[in-house]
Amino acid sequence: MKKSGNGITFMHYLLLIAASTAIFACSSMKCSFQKPMIRLGYSKLSGRIILPDSDKKHKPLLLLISINTSISASENQSDIQHEVMTDSMGNFAASLRTETNPALCGIIVGDYYSGMLYTMLSQDKETKVNLYCDKKGNMINVDCTPMNEITKSDMMNAESIFDSITWIRFDHKEWGSEIAGAKEAYLKKVINERSCLFNHNKSLSRKMRNFLIDEFKMNMAVRYGFDFLNSKSTTDYKFEGLKLNSSQLLYQFMLPYFQTSLLQDETLNLPSIGETPVNEWQAMVKSKIADRIGFADNNYYDLLTAASYTLPMNTSLVPLTERQKKNIHDYFNDNEIEKILLDKNKSTIELASEVEPLIVQQTPDADDDHLVDSIVARHRGRPVIVDFWATWCAPCLKAISDMKEILPQLNKLGVVHVYITSESSPKKLWNEKIKSIGGEHYYIKKSSMDSIKNKYSFAGIPSFLIFDKSGKLIDHFTMYPGNKEILNYFLK
Repeated sequence: MKKSGNGITFMHYLLLIAASTAIFACSSMKCSFQKPMIRLGYSKLSGRIILPDSDKKHKPLLLLISINTSISASENQSDIQHEVMTDSMGNFAASLRTETNPALCGIIVGDYYSGMLYTMLSQDKETKVNLYCDKKGNMINVDCTPMNEITKSDMMNAESIFDSITWIRFDHKEWGSEIAGAKEAYLKKVINERSCLFNHNKSLSRKMRNFLIDEFKMNMAVRYGFDFLNSKSTTDYKFEGLKLNSSQLLYQFMLPYFQTSLLQDETLNLPSIGETPVNEWQAMVKSKIADRIGFADNNYYDLLTAASYTLPMNTSLVPLTERQKKNIHDYFNDNEIEKILLDKNKSTIELASEVEPLIVQQTPDADDDHLVDSIVARHRGRPVIVDFWATWCAPCLKAISDMKEILPQLNKLGVVHVYITSESSPKKLWNEKIKSIGGEHYYIKKSSMDSIKNKYSFAGIPSFLIFDKSGKLIDHFTMYPGNKEILNYFLK
């Protein structure tokens, strides 16, 4: 075979041309979703859950609709998830606050389909989704109008494929190695291997596969990366492969978790933005994390700035000061991020006005077996609900958020709501979080919490104890049953 002067064969040239063509084809087909634009607005979503006997009336179904509000949301924020009820024929409609156009949306049918169905929402036109289920509640078909970049197969299969690959167990021997750097090397290996598994699954579109790979990598960073960052043996850990400098970042549901972890990490020790001018704050932050994330000049720092402003709003319902508003305006100059921050500030002020006064109580001087009784005895003559929760427990925070809707009714009935957490919740984060919850709080030893769980046979948290006016235990259970069920205990 004829060779060129530098030893490259004609066949090598053909291979290079083929590779270049493949790269160009991927680029021209856009192997990622349409570039999202940051824009505050509302997107309309409607459709129907269609069961085999669709001509008959059914019990209304609960839909959980998640929106990637990547600008203003932070970890465990209920404002990224909306509850929508169908009517008796399965029809639903909702107008959802979105911060990008288009926005990625996940739909879960609470009573039936256990996975999440992905679709795109536009602020410019309504999206209609019909979901067909069999008698067992399994999704068998779906249609979306207008059809967007997410294919029908993507909608039906993406979440189950993501879970099946993400939750493959680690090799205990390699993951348990005590050799310096071994865990980090193994995690890189896992990420590479599982990225290949996503890529080889041809039932999904190339765009969806790339999205899931990005989501998986950020999931690993949140779950393990910050542990490595705080490890004494890994002082130079870097967040690689996260595409933080890509506009596709705005689609990622894991982004708020990553931002919160970054801002609160003790090793990085990033300064809170407070009333520092944005340019000055960004300069300080870049000096600490540029080497960790791989760049110092990118729009990502604007997203992190927005997260730094919304973090106190989300954790403690602390609104912006007038000086902060001025700093935001001076830097963002009336752009969409400023509009989103001011809108978030408005909702924060409204929520803060509804929060009960905060009372932090000292733990009674009682043994673990009588600890709860001692707390309940302080409210003899009034019914009490004891709520066991933790700052890291998403179902706990969801339950607390849901119960806010019935707090006025509970207060009228004289019900006392007591919140108990343990040392598993970081004390600093707990102190901030309870400001947005209000009510009566106790912070107890982890051993005491374990004893209480054993006494009442709690499988986990959130868990609840219901007492009547005389201090008699009426019921105990794990997982939040719903507002109606809670109210029924006190309406009898």
